Amino acid sequence: MAENRKTETAPGELSLPERQELAARLICSGMIPPRPLDQLTQEAVEEITAGLPSVHIGDLVIREQNAGEVTISAYGINQAEVEIQLDRMLPQYEMQGIPEFYPSRDYSPQAWLGFMRNRGPYGHWEEMKRWLDCWQVDYVPERLQNGFSDQAEAISRQAQELLEERREDLMARLACMGLISPLDYFRRTPEKADAIIAALPPLVDMEIIFDKEDGSQAFYHFINLAEYQFRSKTVTDAPADKPWEMDDPRNNRFKTAMYQDYSREMQEEDALNDAIAELFDARMFKVTLASESDKSLKLQVEKFFAGKPELQNEHQHVRATLKHGYAWLDFLNQEIESAIPMTSHEHPSFSRLKRAFEAWEFAPSKAVVNWQAGFRQDRRKNSEEARMTFFRTLFSKLATAEIIKRFPQDEWFAMNSRYAEEFARQQVPLLPDQQDIGDWLKLFGQPRPDDPIALYKLQRSFQASGIPFHREAVCKAFNNPKTKGKQSMSINPQNELKYLVGAVRHLIEQRQMPPVSPAVLGSLSLEEVREMLREDPRLRLTDDQAQMLANKQRAGYLRDMALPAGGIRELSRPEASYIINNTPRLSRAQMMPDNPATEETRNYFQRLIRNSPEMRLPAATWNYISEEALQGKIRNILASRPISEQQLAYLNECYANQTLPMEVAKQFIDKPTIGPDDFCNLNQYQAREIFNACPATPNQIEYFLAMSDNHPLKPAHPERMTYLEARELRDKISMRGKTIDPEGPIIANQIAAIRDEMERNPSLELPGPVEKMTYGEAREFLDNLSPSEGQMKKLGYLIRENNVSDLIPSFIRESLKRGQVSKMIDLLVQKDRHGNIDTPALEKLVAQVDPPATPEQLETVRAYQENGSKIKLPKNPTYRQVEHLLNQEYEKQTIDQAQIDILKGWVAKGTVEAKYLKAPEKLTQAEYAQLHLKHLENSRAMNAGTPAAPSMAKAPEMPGMSR
Repeated sequence: MAENRKTETAPGELSLPERQELAARLICSGMIPPRPLDQLTQEAVEEITAGLPSVHIGDLVIREQNAGEVTISAYGINQAEVEIQLDRMLPQYEMQGIPEFYPSRDYSPQAWLGFMRNRGPYGHWEEMKRWLDCWQVDYVPERLQNGFSDQAEAISRQAQELLEERREDLMARLACMGLISPLDYFRRTPEKADAIIAALPPLVDMEIIFDKEDGSQAFYHFINLAEYQFRSKTVTDAPADKPWEMDDPRNNRFKTAMYQDYSREMQEEDALNDAIAELFDARMFKVTLASESDKSLKLQVEKFFAGKPELQNEHQHVRATLKHGYAWLDFLNQEIESAIPMTSHEHPSFSRLKRAFEAWEFAPSKAVVNWQAGFRQDRRKNSEEARMTFFRTLFSKLATAEIIKRFPQDEWFAMNSRYAEEFARQQVPLLPDQQDIGDWLKLFGQPRPDDPIALYKLQRSFQASGIPFHREAVCKAFNNPKTKGKQSMSINPQNELKYLVGAVRHLIEQRQMPPVSPAVLGSLSLEEVREMLREDPRLRLTDDQAQMLANKQRAGYLRDMALPAGGIRELSRPEASYIINNTPRLSRAQMMPDNPATEETRNYFQRLIRNSPEMRLPAATWNYISEEALQGKIRNILASRPISEQQLAYLNECYANQTLPMEVAKQFIDKPTIGPDDFCNLNQYQAREIFNACPATPNQIEYFLAMSDNHPLKPAHPERMTYLEARELRDKISMRGKTIDPEGPIIANQIAAIRDEMERNPSLELPGPVEKMTYGEAREFLDNLSPSEGQMKKLGYLIRENNVSDLIPSFIRESLKRGQVSKMIDLLVQKDRHGNIDTPALEKLVAQVDPPATPEQLETVRAYQENGSKIKLPKNPTYRQVEHLLNQEYEKQTIDQAQIDILKGWVAKGTVEAKYLKAPEKLTQAEYAQLHLKHLENSRAMNAGTPAAPSMAKAPEMPGMSR
């Protein structure tokens, strides 16, 4: 059987290629799980074959006429199979005399390699399957014959494919749990993945063998955590050269497969150190003491025996082996109820799993680890989720940095990895020193740089690639350092039950819930407490909580939480508070919806509720409400009010003129014949919908006809417009000022504006009395004042509507005068017939604005001066003056080692001449920028006519197995 025994190996050892071939054959047949073959030792293959049955070997020594004495070897699962093979091989030789036959049995690596190389043409596979079943050897029936093929190269290739499949499966699960970062998964290579997998905590594999009454045996396998606790201790020892750091089992990562009892070893060392401490020349050393526990494994075994009481008194043999690395797939392929201890409420408790990773110094990538995701055995789903975790993290960082736009909510949640990869390939730009999109996560995964020169270099790198650089947004995308303070609870059923029971007690004390005895309350399950809270109408979700939860769901923070079937709205207030308090805090950018409510919609809503203060929205909702949500609230308000007199009069007029849109009216009036009496039963929302579909009013048509023929917005046929179309067009036109003679008298609006400014700032000097000023003089005076709050709100709305934030940076907006804001508003309102603004005129206006230098600029200048640069600032320097000086200084700087490495890559690709590598450390940033442009031009020329690179291919679908 497969018990421990001394291996009877043939003389000599297998070479590395032979060891790799043997392991590859066993992997392909499914007898052992896939594993790396690069550094397979003789001891490792001996351990493998020690768990396999002995094969029968027949050595036949014959004397051939020409070749002399020859030994023929045959292998089989029994003696009869060996004899059949020898009978088929003998006709190939010309024997002299009687051959000598030496039968034997062996399970050494040499024996199994010969068995798998030579059995293929002769064996009966069904008989071999029964042989392996008898020895309790795992194998994959449909792959069994693959390991006995004579195509050694094909076997090696298939073993590597199976290993890559297993490697990808485990890495995907680690990424889904949050133990490794999305970038680690995206950039996985066999070497990097194996290093991560080798760093996982150890596991204990236990095999329990039962002796049955009929003489056979039953085998049961269990695998769980090898739980260690480590502590540092100062000890004394006479010899000074003992490598104490090797006593820490985390240093060797348990390269041996035997389970070692470290605690007993440490106890003996403690006793020895106590004796040595009394010596005169004792020396002090820091050592790490380890104590092990197999509590999780014992709980798993006890739970198994609880369901099989008939096995309790059976005679059994126990064999424990320490496992690591890819054995984690065997652990995760178990049912979670078996692998993880359960609480009294039958919820999995992951505290031991968390402590195992902490003790083994494996730092998870996420603050809250989703342990349950690792036990999901759908390989395709795990791979898709891991890839989407990478792309969602990437797109979120880039949207925060305002490099790309945020996805609409529907598109964000409907996205799959294929679409995301194609979008990233086509829409995500790269900086000059970046090789692929993963470099963005590498960049923003670092803490925000405090060095102003580093930020300035990053800004120049953005500008070199044509990417808008928004300083505040880019700084926000970097990882912020963790601040000390109250830590939130981890999201798990135990903490949620504890929190909700506390909330119930508080509500009972406040007399907001009927009393419940402590004994009953302490015995309630999580589902019962949830049901109790949800049934109370006084504990319904508030609008603020619903909005916050919706934002967190859109940010992806509720992806792993079990929400009610009806969605967020079914949660109670205490449940919502628990989720909000224990999930990551949202930034302002994350709370902002994809389509924020426009200023026009906000103003219209405020007009509607002017006399209804009870309808006002809380600040947390109002500041981050979407256009759709606010339109819905407006629709509800209008639907609750009866039709107005103005609406009723115009509908009657349209009915009399036979211009009433009957198709729209029938949507709200369910009658075969519609008359004036039916209009009185409509509400304001229904009337508005019909009203908007009516033809333009005579006043609207007259307004458009009176416009100049040179006006770019004048419609060709205003009589064909609906009321809604005419109203929207007139609203756009009316935002522009009227053309007035500069020498004409001052107007009333100017008089009021000047007097308001004089009251706020009496020190202002006027060119003359207000009433005697001309329109031009008043305009010039007002233009040089600071813009009003209304102007800035209007400018902000127009910038968002026209998507021109790249053309008007924040430092420009903050330094504009009132006249400049007016001109800018005019340019953003005026559009041609195609809906386009005059971009060149807007760029010209922005170029005329030169505010004072920012503190960031001056700090960067001081940093350069401290490093020896001779930058001379003019008196009262402006933004553009300092920017020019910084550009000149940056272009004089020599390139760093990272840029030199990139330059070597360009030379290797043939896009840049090799002469620039003679003294690359002398190249300046200006010269490097020119070489970058040359590299891009040559790359395009070399790639012209070549097909686009295909998307990343998925690993081949191969049937999996569980050892």
